Amino acid sequence: MDTKSQFQEFYNRDWGAIRCVKWLGEDDVGRETLGIGCESGALNVYRQNRHGGTFSPLCSITLDTGSVESMAFERPGNCLAVGGETGDISMFKLPEGEGTLGHLWTIQLPASTNQEGYIICDLLFCHDLSSLEIFCRHTGVVYSLDKESGIVKVGGERHTNSAIANASISTDERYILADNFLSSAGVSLYCFPTMKLMRSFMIHNKYLNQPAFAECCSLVVAGSEDGKVHVFKTETGRHTETLTHGHLPVQSVATFSYSDRHVIVSGTTDLCFFERQLTKPLNRLKQVHLWGYIIAFLVLCSTLYKITPRWSLAGEKKPEGNSEHHGPRSPMSQLQSLMSPAQIEDFCQAGKQLNMGE
Repeated sequence: MDTKSQFQEFYNRDWGAIRCVKWLGEDDVGRETLGIGCESGALNVYRQNRHGGTFSPLCSITLDTGSVESMAFERPGNCLAVGGETGDISMFKLPEGEGTLGHLWTIQLPASTNQEGYIICDLLFCHDLSSLEIFCRHTGVVYSLDKESGIVKVGGERHTNSAIANASISTDERYILADNFLSSAGVSLYCFPTMKLMRSFMIHNKYLNQPAFAECCSLVVAGSEDGKVHVFKTETGRHTETLTHGHLPVQSVATFSYSDRHVIVSGTTDLCFFERQLTKPLNRLKQVHLWGYIIAFLVLCSTLYKITPRWSLAGEKKPEGNSEHHGPRSPMSQLQSLMSPAQIEDFCQAGKQLNMGE
């Protein structure tokens, strides 16, 4: 892809490191909203002044419990879930217009016994279950919370096969991708919501992180510590491609799909974009349309063969009663008896296009 110019910079020395960034939807007039979670506990929300314009501060809050580690957003309810580094989960209501974040509830997850009490969570909304899914990185425990109250649902505690660092849910909310924290076991695919292990995606002696689904969930992509992005087939687990970003460890991976291309973005100290162009949908439809004509032609040939009178080797028709037919009917006359004039015209045009290589 071409190098892109900087659109806008967000910076405040009091923020500390930026731990997470989340798009928070688009309002009725096309203005985008952006959430930025910081090491200092600051959660900053920016909104565009107008469609396509620059971003200005909308509101800001500071968590008492430390760093903002993860965010999830649900557009229908304008609900923003925020996860802190000590296992605290809070739900806020994003204002439609001007205003501040409205606090809905806060809960505290049980502390991890092997990480000095610290739990860092990934958050995912599940619309089918009306739940907020909490992925505890250092323990591999997954909680399902009622998104209205924050209460852990009955049977809402499950476990992955190992400690995890990041999780990603498929668009149909049937599968979860999770990397294996500080392990060379690669990336694991789980059936959701049971969290049954389906398969793993691995590169020998490589630690894979930041897994994400790509290309309508047909691919799995993940970063690695040697500056590579690895691509796998979701259905089989087969490694299909390696994309090179640089030499620094890949810290983040994101994927996007558009009508004409698929895009993979990886981040180290900079961002790298990889794209794959798609065949234009019009060409694909045209190809399918022409193949339909070919199949119709073969069926027509078979039908004509069955109904065409049989002829002797001498070229004379075998007697068949008192028939007044004195010779073979032309292929065109038989075609006219089976198809309308408009269908015949379409059929001929398709043949011309095939001959021209279109």
